[in-house]
Amino acid sequence: MLKSKEPAIRPDFNTVPEAMASLPAWSLWSAERRDLGGGNVEYSKVAKAIGGGNARSNHPEDWHTLAEVQGAYDPQRHAGVMFLLTNNPLHLCVMDVDPEPGHTLLDVLAAAPFLKPLMDAAAGSAETSPSGNGLHFWFIADRPADLPNKNAVADKNGEKVGLVEFYGSGDTRYMSFTGHNKAGTFAAPQNVSETFQKSVQPFTNRHSKTAQNASTSLTEATNPYHLTVDEVLAAATRSKSGETIKKLLAADPALLDSYPGEPGPGHQSGGEQALMNYLAFFSGKDPHIMDEIYRNSQLYRSKWDEKHRADGRTYGQSTIDKAIQGQREIYRPKQQQAAGQAAAPSVDHDKVERIKQQVAQLNTEKTTIDQIPEEWLPFIDPKTKSQLYENTTPLKQLDAFFDKVTANTPATPTGFNRLDNELDGGLYEGLYVVGAISSLGKTTLLLQIADQIAAGGHDVLVFSLEMSRYEIMAKTLSRLTYTLNKAEGKSDKFAKTVRGITDQRRYMGYTDIYGKEYPPYTKYENKLIGTATAAYKEFAGHVFIHEGVGNIGVEQLKEIVQAHEQATGNRPVIIVDYLQILAPYDIHATDKQNTDKAVLELKRLSRDHHIPVLAISSFNRENYSKGVSMVSFKESGAIEYSSDVLIGLQFTAQKKVDEANANRANNEPIHVLDMDAEKAKEPREVDLKILKNRNGKTGGSVSFNYFARFNDYEERSHLQEVKDEFITTDYSQLKKNTKYV
Repeated sequence: MLKSKEPAIRPDFNTVPEAMASLPAWSLWSAERRDLGGGNVEYSKVAKAIGGGNARSNHPEDWHTLAEVQGAYDPQRHAGVMFLLTNNPLHLCVMDVDPEPGHTLLDVLAAAPFLKPLMDAAAGSAETSPSGNGLHFWFIADRPADLPNKNAVADKNGEKVGLVEFYGSGDTRYMSFTGHNKAGTFAAPQNVSETFQKSVQPFTNRHSKTAQNASTSLTEATNPYHLTVDEVLAAATRSKSGETIKKLLAADPALLDSYPGEPGPGHQSGGEQALMNYLAFFSGKDPHIMDEIYRNSQLYRSKWDEKHRADGRTYGQSTIDKAIQGQREIYRPKQQQAAGQAAAPSVDHDKVERIKQQVAQLNTEKTTIDQIPEEWLPFIDPKTKSQLYENTTPLKQLDAFFDKVTANTPATPTGFNRLDNELDGGLYEGLYVVGAISSLGKTTLLLQIADQIAAGGHDVLVFSLEMSRYEIMAKTLSRLTYTLNKAEGKSDKFAKTVRGITDQRRYMGYTDIYGKEYPPYTKYENKLIGTATAAYKEFAGHVFIHEGVGNIGVEQLKEIVQAHEQATGNRPVIIVDYLQILAPYDIHATDKQNTDKAVLELKRLSRDHHIPVLAISSFNRENYSKGVSMVSFKESGAIEYSSDVLIGLQFTAQKKVDEANANRANNEPIHVLDMDAEKAKEPREVDLKILKNRNGKTGGSVSFNYFARFNDYEERSHLQEVKDEFITTDYSQLKKNTKYV
């Protein structure tokens, strides 16, 4: 499910293999809102037919070739495309891997390492899902009948870390398709049937054995509140017995030795019975859930499935039966508890002790009451609270203020002289938010600033939520070949694009599918790439790239910054690309609430660590045809109010368009910038506008030439003229009757 109507990833039509593209198995899809109650919403992917209405899996007329679907695709109405798996002649199958919020694909692999051979075999045809959070692995195979469509994956503590789903030609199912492979090219799916069968064996075993071990004497699970495995585990591990239950799930040897059982290390039977006793209470005496949790724990052993009773019951069945028969009460979720009968909250005694130790170490001379976490307050005596409150007055803070002024970190230069002048010397502690429409190179600009800061000897942490580490490295090498080549006075034809850096064929020469021959790189070109690489190595040790696809949130970002400072002793500059696709702080919150929270936490990060934090933000789509302003920033009031510096990029020619609109007569059509013409320029002419600067001057601007092919920004003189080339038309006729003047 999506948490936003706008998907994080849209389809790349150029990556679809011909064998798939030619099948009449494609439709469009739109994100449709679903109210979950309590102010929570989510968006479902609903297949749409080209002629209108919903696409139905059992109606062939609703499905078309990719070319037909692409012709009808309208980004304003459609979020992406669907592929119909049902009865597909290629026998395509999909493994959909979705990590839980706060977890990554690595967590899923750690909990289910048996999936790695299948992931490796299908890596060439893996794609990022539309939400940006999951991965689809496409391959050729038939899904075994005993392989469930949905398979929860839990770690050794019983915590769910992800969901793995399988769908194939035998399922009534269609799957969204993006074609975004991290390697850059989505390859044709391969036949991996043997690897597939072996990799999913643990899932098929678990399914068949879970059904087998549901006791025949208790065929109907009680579970009156219809709790899921995840809900049972959450309730159990958060209860006052939670630490004991976690240790049982992890097969803690010291704990197992304390239970009665068969002789030998572990006394495992006693521990297994104890775990079942707990689970009988929390699951509402549901033998299916009890069995599944046991099988995903570290306690699991083959004895569980051995016949143990004369009536044919296995050891596992009899252990579950004994727990259920001995349990007189069951757990009731809080929402089901009657007024006045709420369950006593569980107490984490280890956490309480940690808080008490931290409270005892407080500097009561300098710490203020608003710096104290709310959960610490019950452990602070009234006299100390009063002192901490008095510390909020300037009288108590003047000495600390001047200490900070004396030790204040100087500005970090961006490497662009005019920009540094506008920012009063460079970057200071605070949150900087940079926004622009697509094709203006906002990521390229910040990556260049990162490199220029690193070249000055400062550490930079880049959190890239769209591009891979190698893509970022290729952009830097591309820029360096351009600047080095330019310094030599050579033609631009020798400088390298990102593709020119990453395409191995070009180094050796090759012939394309049309028979055209491309010569290998010349001696000068190879030397240029080598020189660029050597120049990169001089500062690359100060750039730390953390890549993620929807799995890095603000809390993970904070932990990484903390670890970096502890490991290196250096305070880094932070770059986040980009704000709206950080992992949500709360999956039940709206996009706006999550963005607001991210902005506030990034601001807190800059303040607590005394570092500059630069975040890229998307724009409202309706602002694409207007000059950049405060209202351009997407769906978050927190960006406007909490950022220290707000920066917008726009094409330089936009200023002329805005002036023309300001002076137009009432009957004169509205003027709109010709975006295609601006994007076609080499270089593109871009203005950076400082829309807000909390501690400096606002309203300044810096003009740049943006050499998009080579990922290079260069400051341009304000005296350089810009031609008046823009569309003039009425907005209401924008799509129907565009006039160029």
